[in-house]
Amino acid sequence: CGLFEHLENGHCLRLSTAYGSCNGDEASFTNYTEEFKGALDYIFFTPESLAVLAVSQVDDESQLSQETALPSSTRPSDHVSLVATFM
Repeated sequence: CGLFEHLENGHCLRLSTAYGSCNGDEASFTNYTEEFKGALDYIFFTPESLAVLAVSQVDDESQLSQETALPSSTRPSDHVSLVATFM
């Protein structure tokens, strides 16, 4: 009881996200189920060490909702794949 009240969590890494850096905005949907529709997944990186060259296109809601929710007959996971290329 109260153990976590005394812990200090943090780090000094300056992290950015691949989609935010490349597209100027995060993917709207990385998880699309009947109970939850939104972004849960991100690709974090340190811009001092890497540069994002490209990110994969993420399906929009009209494409994801074709079979109500994920997983579906064409997408075996309830998460959308995020892919980034770095230099």
